Amino acid sequence: MSHRSDWFRGVLDEAERNLRVLLDIPGNYHALFMQGGSNLQFSMLPMNFLRGSGKHAEYIVSGYWSAKAPVEARHEGATRVVWDGSAGGIAVCLRRTNCI
Repeated sequence: MSHRSDWFRGVLDEAERNLRVLLDIPGNYHALFMQGGSNLQFSMLPMNFLRGSGKHAEYIVSGYWSAKAPVEARHEGATRVVWDGSAGGIAVCLRRTNCI
């Protein structure tokens, strides 16, 4: 199926209508459907809240996924990891079932 087909355009239009109703999104806002998943959000949040603000972002690294966030944020501004649990084995413990 082509992402340019009339059928797919209908899917997008219906999804946008449903989101606008469900989340009460006003008509003067655009809905963007983008690929990238969670990794993209590690970039998008700092782009919106950190870029050009003159502020810094602070992160807690508690495992595999949270370690990715400050790496991406550094492209947009100053970042600081305020706690990193990897030295204490938290990242390893999160993958196990019997952790103390």
